[in-house]
Amino acid sequence: MKLLRFADILLIYAEVANMQAGAPTQPAVDRLKMINDRANAGTGKEAKATLSMTKSVFDQKVIDKRSFETGGQKKYSEKFRVVLE
Repeated sequence: MKLLRFADILLIYAEVANMQAGAPTQPAVDRLKMINDRANAGTGKEAKATLSMTKSVFDQKVIDKRSFETGGQKKYSEKFRVVLE
């Protein structure tokens, strides 16, 4: 049985929404914020995603977050990204 973590589902949503719209959408930014808030425990130490980010900057933020959330498994992140594109 394959399992997906809730954080990964949110990141998948954020990446797909960003790619489809060609720029970050409010729901995509909100999904990334949910993960950051949980990970930072409300400390605000990490720069927040915003609607003013370019598509590529937001995409890189999602990829970086996925890499962190999956324990730094960069191969997984890159392989999965190819599937989505």
